[in-house]
Amino acid sequence: MKKLMFVGIAALCATVSAESIESQNVVGYTTKTIPANQYMMLAVQFDSTANTALSADDAFTLDQAPDSWVDPENDENCIAGWYTNAPCLKIPQGVGSLGYTDLYYTRNACYEESTDVWKGKPGWADQLGMLVEAPALKPGYGVWIKAANEPVTVTIAGQVKAASFDTFSGGIGYNLLRLPYPVTINASDSKIDWNLSGQAVAAWVDPENDENCIADWYKDAPCLKIPQGASALGYTDLYYSSNACYEESPDVWKGKPGWADQLGMLVTSANIPEGQGFWLILKAATTVTHTK
Repeated sequence: MKKLMFVGIAALCATVSAESIESQNVVGYTTKTIPANQYMMLAVQFDSTANTALSADDAFTLDQAPDSWVDPENDENCIAGWYTNAPCLKIPQGVGSLGYTDLYYTRNACYEESTDVWKGKPGWADQLGMLVEAPALKPGYGVWIKAANEPVTVTIAGQVKAASFDTFSGGIGYNLLRLPYPVTINASDSKIDWNLSGQAVAAWVDPENDENCIADWYKDAPCLKIPQGASALGYTDLYYSSNACYEESPDVWKGKPGWADQLGMLVTSANIPEGQGFWLILKAATTVTHTK
């Protein structure tokens, strides 16, 4: 099938319709620049050309890669503390309480090319500078990448998912998730079914007639934290309500399920950027469906 490479994902989204994406082997990429010593929550929203999940090797290319060895073939030890000046990939092992697998990007990770022949090549390594081949990314989850003492530009590339929809799940607690398609999309878009009706909390007794929402209602509601970029910039926090308040027409107020602010007001302008992950904090597990 014809392959299309676009000069950035914005061009891909503007030029190719959903129908053509499903029928063609469309390749795209996203780039994100992370400021020095900052974290960014990133999302791999591509597959391999065989429509399988990408590993971290295939998904990410970084423009900063320190040496972990002077000479991997002849040295006995890697450069002491090299990883403290390397970009760090944190792959979640599940919900937030389960922790992360930490890997570090280096120009010459050590690997055994053949029996007793050691070489170095760019890739993700452990703290000992040993190459970790094809690090697996947890399906449906985002990752953190931290820049070291200088900014790093990360390129995320692959094939746009061919399937017309995808599902991913979150468990009780903090889930670092990602959407499956490389587009910026509103959290309230009808293409995303968060499947949260059973967990939705009432923000109002009667949105049409009350003056104030229920005090502290949001503390028991599912929470969506959309990053505003690097970690220092914070999040946009939304809460899922069974009756978020909105103005149906001038001076006529109604309630309907959806993402709201702490005042219980429906929020319809909160975008999840392409290429970025987000936190979904749950009281019970859910499976989200995203339609292309």
